Amino acid sequence: MAIEKACLAGKIALVAGATRGAGRGIARALGEAGAVVYCTGRSAAGQPRGMDRPETLDETVALIGEAGGRAVGLRVDHTREEEVARLAARVRNEAGRLDVLVDSIWGADPLVDWARRFWEVDLANIRPYLDQTLISHLITSRHLAPLMVEANRGLIIEVIDGHFAGYRGQILYDLVKASLARLAYGMSMELARTGVTALSLSPGFLRSEAVLEHFGVREENWRDAIAKDPYLCGIRNSTPRRPRSCGLGERRECSSQGGAHPLRLRPCA
Repeated sequence: MAIEKACLAGKIALVAGATRGAGRGIARALGEAGAVVYCTGRSAAGQPRGMDRPETLDETVALIGEAGGRAVGLRVDHTREEEVARLAARVRNEAGRLDVLVDSIWGADPLVDWARRFWEVDLANIRPYLDQTLISHLITSRHLAPLMVEANRGLIIEVIDGHFAGYRGQILYDLVKASLARLAYGMSMELARTGVTALSLSPGFLRSEAVLEHFGVREENWRDAIAKDPYLCGIRNSTPRRPRSCGLGERRECSSQGGAHPLRLRPCA
């Protein structure tokens, strides 16, 4: 991602859910821009992993270091309030401030059966799913936002998957994704009289580790998968209240890895 180097020098950022996907990419970009980045998640080397995937926080920290940034990797289960409270206390004691909080927590794909309709879902999975994908976000903001409110400055970003009112294909997935956008909106209203901003941001269709694996490609040859799904080459445009990465990228003159600019979602020529 092409960004202005050192534009965030001296800033402290925390990316919750930095193990893989959007969280990892955002954490790396923040590090490249000069921020000290606290990276959290459940999957760390030598520890039980939150999902059956190979990525770890340690790799994210290493990528940030290779890009010239500084990062701290901390294994945190954001569904456990006591762990998030300890995280907030550590940031307060070590850094004394928090300028950017990015909440990209997910890690619940195994709990969703896309073939089952709402009258067929496994009720035993509902509470664990909501705890992991939604309640964890509220717990995180509850304990970390005070650092920002006290300083009367800061930015809270909820990472979501799109800005549309249509149905996303599975009742629990749709419920949570819509709720995260509302969570950001509600926080922004309650922060209106402070110097802290909250918003939701959709990065669009990602070339995440899981997506690349699904198409049987790597970052180096991802374009080979366009024949299977032409939407791999574009993402949707932005809206004023809930921005997408393409609109922000155009205004901030950012490009994605490899130099391409994110565009409106469209088939490739």
